[in-house]
Amino acid sequence: MKCWVKDSGGGLSSEQQDQLFEQFVRFNPAVAEGHGLGLSIVQRIVYKLGGEVGYEKGMHGGSVFWFTLRSA
Repeated sequence: MKCWVKDSGGGLSSEQQDQLFEQFVRFNPAVAEGHGLGLSIVQRIVYKLGGEVGYEKGMHGGSVFWFTLRSA
């Protein structure tokens, strides 16, 4: 099963993509509150459940964040 969230923002640079799932990384702190832990927590949970997480640039701009889980 693959679940995804798509946005219509400007996408991420290669450098940002490399840091995407690291703890305490925030790309634009002035725009959103938080501590930079959300995606790293998602990654840890999904890996513990035997799944994968990832990022892709959207076909028409934006970003696609996804995760997979094994079927029960």
